[in-house]
Amino acid sequence: MGEELTLEELNRRLAAIQDRLLELADDDFAEKFQLQKERDRLRDLAGRFAQDRDARRSTEELVAELEARRSALEAFRKQMTEGAKFASAGLTPGAWEGPADSTAINEAMKGAHDVEELMRRIAELEEVLVSRGEL
Repeated sequence: MGEELTLEELNRRLAAIQDRLLELADDDFAEKFQLQKERDRLRDLAGRFAQDRDARRSTEELVAELEARRSALEAFRKQMTEGAKFASAGLTPGAWEGPADSTAINEAMKGAHDVEELMRRIAELEEVLVSRGEL
C-alpha cells in the first residue's frame, strides 16, 4: 500500500466503496469485483486498527461495547422481522413502509451493510475477550 491511513480515512474509503457498489449496474461484474477486492483489503486494515486499539482497552469497556452492539443487532433484526411481517400482510407499521422504490431498496441495502459491519465488530470483540479468557 505504501501510504499511511488513519482509521477515519479507512472508514471514509469503505463508505465510498459501498456507495459505489450500490450504484453499479447489476451486470458490471468487473468493477464490482475490483471494488469488492479493495473493500476487503481496507476492512482487513481497519480490523488491525481495531485489534490494536482493543488491546489497550479494559475488559469492562470491551464487554460493555459488546453488549451494546449485540443489543443494536437484535434491535435491527426485530425491526426487519416486524417490517417483513407487515409487508407480507400488505400493512405498514408506523414509519416502516417497505422498499417501495429503488431509493428505499438502496437504504435497506445500506442498513444491511451496517449490520455486516456490526457483526464484524462483534466478532472482533468476542475474539479479544476469548483471548483474555473472559468469554
